Amino acid sequence: MKKRGTKLFTILLTAGMLAFTAASGISANMITSTKTTVYQMEKNDSAFVDGGGMTGKIFPDRKWLSDVESKMSKGNGYVRVKLNGYSKPVLLEASKKYIEHVGDSKGNSRNASRHVWVYTESSNRNAKCIGTLISDDYIGVKNGMIYARSGGTIETYLVSADGERLVQKDYADINTKLGFTNSSNKGTGYKSVNGYSAEKLYYKLLDEFWGSTIHFKIR
Repeated sequence: MKKRGTKLFTILLTAGMLAFTAASGISANMITSTKTTVYQMEKNDSAFVDGGGMTGKIFPDRKWLSDVESKMSKGNGYVRVKLNGYSKPVLLEASKKYIEHVGDSKGNSRNASRHVWVYTESSNRNAKCIGTLISDDYIGVKNGMIYARSGGTIETYLVSADGERLVQKDYADINTKLGFTNSSNKGTGYKSVNGYSAEKLYYKLLDEFWGSTIHFKIR
């Protein structure tokens, strides 16, 4: 996801992130809501986007993940995964315009994507899109987390315990040497890192990122 000028670092506003912005000296316009809030940071860019209104959408005609799979557009990619924080399966869907056929380290072909919609199901509601990710590199899943890499940044995501939202767990920028880790799936417990600690976090996440590329089935 590329933008001109100042990059936008998009995260979910939480009490923990208020502590992160204060500790790292980042200026932000605080909005007291649970909606996505934009923090301006030089040369940073989050993979989390609103997906043109898809994020937060509950589908009136799709109760379960199987309904989402059966009604998605032909040519789109999909896969079910287990993500940390949530006890039920999570569905990832990739738009066909982002699907690319790439080889893995073993010479096998994979249907990879730089774009995913993330869905959860619940007995209390219909299927819901809890997030959209777009990155410069192929999005991966490993260690129960989603990995997204764009330029000099790497992020990881898990799911809140109630299955209602994506939670950003880790963020590291090798260029600015800023980042944070999150010890909770509630969006709290953020700890900012900078300098050498941010570099260490970045290379740790980068090492985990390699080999994590998702292989999508094609609808």
